[in-house]
Amino acid sequence: MNIELLKSYEQELSELGKAQSNTARAYLRARRRFANAKNLIWAELASDILRYRKEKSNLGLEMALLTKQAEAQNQQNEKLLKAFDEYELSLAEYKGLDKALEALQSKAIGLQSIMKYTLTGEIFGGDRNG
Repeated sequence: MNIELLKSYEQELSELGKAQSNTARAYLRARRRFANAKNLIWAELASDILRYRKEKSNLGLEMALLTKQAEAQNQQNEKLLKAFDEYELSLAEYKGLDKALEALQSKAIGLQSIMKYTLTGEIFGGDRNG
């Protein structure tokens, strides 16, 4: 049995596990920043949505958000403008981290398959066809 090879795979799986854990924590932080920014934006939007709807009855959500952002710029509302920035940046960050987590998981599954194949091949003499 090739113990060194299996130890190498085991070490790589351990490193992948640490990377997954770190990435998951970064994902959680990004999701929290996203949620905080979204909550602030929606609370601010809610305070003016009736006025917006009175001005334009079929106003969609995206246009209402753009209107709110334009008002924040005109009023130099730095807190709200920062929330809009944080919303977009944290959204992009957590979506990227989600893909990174998927890639790490796929790599771990692949390594586990290789380890299983290596062990099975060695247990059964390496000749799986006969």
